[in-house]
Amino acid sequence: MLRFIIILLICFLPIQISLAKKPNETHPWAIVETLQGKATFNKKALKVNDMIRNKGVIKTQENSIIKIRLSQWKNSITIGPNSIMNLKLTHKMHKNQSIHKHFYTLVKGVCRWFSSPKNNNKQKQRLYTTNAIFGVRGTDYLVKANPLLNETEIIVFSGKVLFQNRTKKVDRKMISKNQWGGLGGRFGNKIGNILTLPKNIIQHFKQQLPQEK
Repeated sequence: MLRFIIILLICFLPIQISLAKKPNETHPWAIVETLQGKATFNKKALKVNDMIRNKGVIKTQENSIIKIRLSQWKNSITIGPNSIMNLKLTHKMHKNQSIHKHFYTLVKGVCRWFSSPKNNNKQKQRLYTTNAIFGVRGTDYLVKANPLLNETEIIVFSGKVLFQNRTKKVDRKMISKNQWGGLGGRFGNKIGNILTLPKNIIQHFKQQLPQEK
């Protein structure tokens, strides 16, 4: 009997050790916080409080807006009507890992990214379009992507965002509060002049995708 108990303890001990290690790592995920109209993830209809894991495609229909929250990093993304966003939330990561492995790609349409000022996580977050990369800090900004013209626009509401050409990494500019930047199509193959917008124009863009804090 004693021998049987010892064998059970030996078999069970590695499992306990393995479980103890798991809290040091985490899989990223997103929660559907609000939804107006209809949106899908990998062609499956979404609803409020749904959990989004792994990788896939979020699509919104006409007059539809969805907001997802990534609680680990105190970030949220609001995706506007007729938009497509690719998500890749597949890698395990340590709490203090600084290497960027998670991707958010706005293929088409409009989205608004919000990072809480209280977010002190070292994980580097980046938003992509087909021709641009945005280095995210504690900030609030809106991005428009037009794949037909290969255009990307950004309007920053707070904080700073590094706006970078995806094909020419040396082509980059820092966009600050109340500023606009454009790339591709009508805006040229290089990031052009950064414009500071008046308050009424900023308010117009904010109302396109309101951010509830």
